[in-house]
Amino acid sequence: YGTPEVSLLERYKDYKNIVFMGRHPQEKVFEALRQCHVAVNYFPTHRPHALQTPTKLLEYGALGKRILCNEHPQSRQVSDQYGIKSMWGDTLDMFKSVPDDLSWPDNKGFDPAPMLWPSVIETSGIAAKLEEAVKRK
Repeated sequence: YGTPEVSLLERYKDYKNIVFMGRHPQEKVFEALRQCHVAVNYFPTHRPHALQTPTKLLEYGALGKRILCNEHPQSRQVSDQYGIKSMWGDTLDMFKSVPDDLSWPDNKGFDPAPMLWPSVIETSGIAAKLEEAVKRK
């Protein structure tokens, strides 16, 4: 989903099992994702993208999908931090090492709770600091 790079469209145009869906209205994306067998998380490895977490990776994990990722520093870090299972492919051709049988792990048992805002805010400690500041006034 989203606008794929022209080079990716050209490279994989003859592969029937690789589908680039293009842009979709936000309200239709999750329904379409539920039907796919593998979600692809391709994220550029240059700045500023090398320093950003791809939100698609988080969404795919929360949906329990099998995820194919290109080698990207933040994707690796976030996958390790939250226990998101991913198949890792080379950025230049991330599909070449993917097995055909889909026997690799999905994320059906993944618990996204640590990534939700209430957990993020609590873990950051900001709520406690704000409470202290309010009490001092």
